[in-house]
Amino acid sequence: MKVQNFSAKKAGNVVAQAGGLVGGMLLSNGATEAIPLSNKMYRQAIVLAAGVAVATLVGGEDTMAKTVRSVGLGMAAQQAKELVKGTAAPHLPNVKFIKDSFEQQSLPASAEALNRALAGRKRRGLGNATPFKLGNAVPLNPTFIPG
Repeated sequence: MKVQNFSAKKAGNVVAQAGGLVGGMLLSNGATEAIPLSNKMYRQAIVLAAGVAVATLVGGEDTMAKTVRSVGLGMAAQQAKELVKGTAAPHLPNVKFIKDSFEQQSLPASAEALNRALAGRKRRGLGNATPFKLGNAVPLNPTFIPG
């Protein structure tokens, strides 16, 4: 591996490939829904195969060819993820996907625990502590900022 110097052309190629990859991932979900089959796994497998075919069959080294190959890879990657998630998850015990842990899980923190933490800050001279009076629990998540 050799680290190369930065150039605007290389950066443009990388941005085009990344955009193609993300575009392919988004496009594949719509393509899966457009296929008139009742079995969702079959539709996902068809789109996955189409993505691999696009990535394999498109030739050339220009930016457009690289972008189209990235679209195919994005389609294949998204549908492979969906197939694995749909087939493996029901058979494995206690599987938590990242999406589930961020969207559905929250850690309840009691107002008493928050007040103890603030009191500790005040004892150490780290600021004025105002007690929380929010009831029994406050859901903590990355977007919660007390104010």
